[in-house]
Amino acid sequence: MPKNSQSFSYNVLNAFLIFLCLTSFHFPTSNAEVSKNYSSTLNQDTSFDATQFIEEIINTLINEAQYENESLLGWIHEFNSKHQPDKLFYSGYQVGVAGIGDFLIDAYTAGFDNLTSILDDTITYFQTNFKIDSDEGIYWPRFTTLPSDGWLGNRYGISGITKYLAHLQSENYTSNLYNLINNAFTWLLNQREADGSLPINPGSHITTGQEYGAAGIGSSLFQVGNYMQNGSYIIFAEEVANWLTSVGIWEGDKLKIPWTPVGEETEFDNFCATGYGLGSAGFIEFYLDLYDYTRNDTYLDIALALSNYLLSTDQGGYWNDGSLPYITTLYGGNDGLIGYKVGASGIVQQLLRLSTYINNEKLIESSARSELFIEEYVHSNGSISVGRDYPQLHRTGLGVGAAGIANYYLELYEKFGLPRHLESSEKILAHLYETYNKYNLIPINEANLDWGYSFNIDTGLAGIGKVLLKYLDVIENQDKPRTMIESIFVYENVYSTSIPSTQIPITSKSTEDNSPILMFNQIGFLITGIVVLQLLRNKK
Repeated sequence: MPKNSQSFSYNVLNAFLIFLCLTSFHFPTSNAEVSKNYSSTLNQDTSFDATQFIEEIINTLINEAQYENESLLGWIHEFNSKHQPDKLFYSGYQVGVAGIGDFLIDAYTAGFDNLTSILDDTITYFQTNFKIDSDEGIYWPRFTTLPSDGWLGNRYGISGITKYLAHLQSENYTSNLYNLINNAFTWLLNQREADGSLPINPGSHITTGQEYGAAGIGSSLFQVGNYMQNGSYIIFAEEVANWLTSVGIWEGDKLKIPWTPVGEETEFDNFCATGYGLGSAGFIEFYLDLYDYTRNDTYLDIALALSNYLLSTDQGGYWNDGSLPYITTLYGGNDGLIGYKVGASGIVQQLLRLSTYINNEKLIESSARSELFIEEYVHSNGSISVGRDYPQLHRTGLGVGAAGIANYYLELYEKFGLPRHLESSEKILAHLYETYNKYNLIPINEANLDWGYSFNIDTGLAGIGKVLLKYLDVIENQDKPRTMIESIFVYENVYSTSIPSTQIPITSKSTEDNSPILMFNQIGFLITGIVVLQLLRNKK
């Protein structure tokens, strides 16, 4: 190389590296108000009293419980919502009395006080006040105050309700619920079609997912079987799993299960979701639970095939979840969501769980890329945006919002023991506590109070309470061996060398943010440049 050419290359590279050093201190922010400067976002004061927060949630739930003639009606769904002016009371697990009761019995078991009266009221609610007897067994209506049929699924129906009742029984809180649970199970069995499928409610269409369909029914009844030490429920769960496998669509070593089986002739035929609530991630959990109990390798093989489908649709740490509008209440496209029920955080929890059974580094690598993607939507103050398509929605609950992301970080901390995961969870929970103190409730969507406030597991206080109980357990057991410590090198290598493959579209960028979007790893590029510069120096 001629000397003047070498000198020119050296000077150009040197100038470029100086520019890169300057720009490397500012990573692009997006409409989600995210900074990649971990020291400024993760080292904030995240002090909050989790025990006090739980106590305040319990007191709020007790005070906001609605009664008629001294009988519990439940909790208002979407309290003070301008979108839903009618006062609706649900009985089911995700959005009703059963799920709120499940949090309360968890809190009772953890040693929290003043819970017996409200727990007794939930028992009377299911045992006497709203039980419907029929020739096929007993069931509970979807709504407390409106005429409605019995539903089967985990969100509104009998499977989630019996899961709560069996939980009460297993904690020795009460001992007289066996007949009630078994009679409800009889009603559910009588709704099953000849081919083994299960409708959303009698006479309705057939679905497969955790939220409304077969996987959620099977998962809940599997838990009932464990709670009650009753093999009949486990056998039923296995029959559900076999039916799910029979309606799956194989593409080589990949399996996807449509939300409604092909041939149902509904608008959802061939619709295959990826998220936990409707799709593959929820199916993986169900099959792994059955594998843990039975040690039947078929269930592990099915879970692996489902994960192969997820890996094939991984778009760089996120998925096009395809959740339906009435599932997510987001009304539009569902590309690049991060929520536990509908997006990346729920998906990777199942991929990481599966990686503890089989040796497949792709599961770990995909999960590490997802952490980078999820970080893009965790705000510096601890609130979150629900994902790429909805940066303007700052949801708070377990299913789609901040509580679910806090739970995701706690899961990562349990697996790897990395301080950043605990700090991220604490930051989110501290923000939720600050929000609670501001409103004396927690809004469903911080960015728009017209959505109202919620008390249930899916979108409200009970779900946040569940995560806080998990947080206390994690803190108490910090010395416990990490379940995935042997995989930490693979995970951290991908996490530290990758850049999220997707940013919020430039048209959605905040007008206050004029920084360029740099689509390469600045630090890595800087290091490479320094090496090249040293080589040029050595040649001079």
